[in-house]
Amino acid sequence: MDKIWTTMKSNLPQKIISIVFAIILWTYVAGDQNPNIVRTIRNIPVEIQNESVLKSKNLIRMNTDIQEVSVKIEGRRNDVAAFKPYDIKVVADIGSINASGKHQIPVKVINIPNNIDIVDISPPYIQVDIEDIVNNQLPVELKLEGRPAENHKVLEAEIVPNEIIVTGPRSLVSKVHTAVVRMDITDARYDITRSLPIILYDERERQISDDLDLSADFVRVYQKIRAVKTVPVKVNTSGKLPDGLEIVSIVAKPDNVTIAGSDNDISKVTAIETEPVDLSKVQATSTVKAQLISLDGIDVIEGEPVMVDITVKEQDVQEEVAVTDLVIENLPDGLEINDKPRSITLSVSGPYSLIKKLKPADVKVVVNAEGMSRGRHDVTPTIILPEGIKLIKVEPQPVSVSLK
Repeated sequence: MDKIWTTMKSNLPQKIISIVFAIILWTYVAGDQNPNIVRTIRNIPVEIQNESVLKSKNLIRMNTDIQEVSVKIEGRRNDVAAFKPYDIKVVADIGSINASGKHQIPVKVINIPNNIDIVDISPPYIQVDIEDIVNNQLPVELKLEGRPAENHKVLEAEIVPNEIIVTGPRSLVSKVHTAVVRMDITDARYDITRSLPIILYDERERQISDDLDLSADFVRVYQKIRAVKTVPVKVNTSGKLPDGLEIVSIVAKPDNVTIAGSDNDISKVTAIETEPVDLSKVQATSTVKAQLISLDGIDVIEGEPVMVDITVKEQDVQEEVAVTDLVIENLPDGLEINDKPRSITLSVSGPYSLIKKLKPADVKVVVNAEGMSRGRHDVTPTIILPEGIKLIKVEPQPVSVSLK
C-alpha cells in the first residue's frame, strides 16, 4: 500500500491523488471485509424439460423419481449469503432423445444472478431410462361372482365395448395378460345392466396397478338371466308311410330339452313340439333332424339339435292266390286222371314285399295218388310255398280227384 501511494504522489496532481487514494482505500477495506467465498448447495431437484416432445415420438421416461444434484457457487460473502437455495433452478432437457434405452443428459443451472458464478455441478449428468410407447388390444372378459336364484340360469352377455386398447411403456404393457370386469349375480332372477370398471391382470392373475392408459376405463355390461326348466320333446308327424311299412317306434333324442324364459312364460310350457316329420319320405329305419317349434319368449338352451329315430318294419299282409296247376304224383299204372279241380284258392300271409310279387306259378299244389284205385278220392294236397310265406287256408278242402 505504501509503494502504491509513493508512486501515485510522484505522477498525479494532488486533488486527483486524494480521490484515487480514497477509492483504493475503500476497495482494500471492502475486499478485506467482504471477500469472495464458495458455497455448495446440496439436494437440488432436477427439473425435466420437454417430456411432451418425447411423447410425441412415442417415447416415455421410466425413472420418474426426482434426481438431485449439488451446485457449487462463488461470489462476495454478502451476495452469497443473500442467495437463497430455493432460488436456484437446475434443468435437464430430454427433448432431443430419439430412441429407447439409457441416456446421460447434461444438467444446467438457470436464473442465477450476475453477481453469482457457478463453479461446479455434481453430478453434471443425470441418467434417464427411455422406453417405447406401445399399444395392445385385448378382449374384455366378464367374470361372474355368485349364483343366480334357484332354477335360473346365466345366459349370454353383451359387453360394450368388448375390446380395449392398453397404451404405455413396452415393459409395462407386456405384463398385461387379461382385461376383466367383475359382476355379482348372487340370487339374481332378472337381467342385469351395469357400468363396470376394467381391471388388468398379469398371467398369474395378479392385479396390475401400473399407470397405463386405457381406451375405456369402464364398460357397459348387459347380462341375460332367465328361469329354466326341462320339458319333454313331442314329435309331430305328417303324411303316411309308403305301402308295406309300419311304425315300430318314433323316439326323439334327446327326449328332453332345457328351456329358458321369464318365470311367467316358462310356467305355461309343458312340452316342446317338433315341426311335423314327413313319414311319406321314410323308406326304411332312419334318423332325421327335427326342427322345434318356437314359442314366444322361450329359448331352447340345451338339447338341440333334436334327432328323431324312426324305426319301421315291413308289414305282414294276407293275400289269396288261385292255383290252376294241380300236380298228381305217383299215379298207379293203368290209371289216369278223370277229373280234378280246375282251381285251388290259397290264402297266404307274409311280408309285404314277398306277397306282392307272389305268382301262382311260385306255388306248387301236389296230390299223392299212390295206392289209389279207380273212382273219386278226397285228399289233402301238399302245398309248397316260397320261403317266408305261410299258408292260412285252402279252398276247396279237401280236394276231390277222380281216376279211371
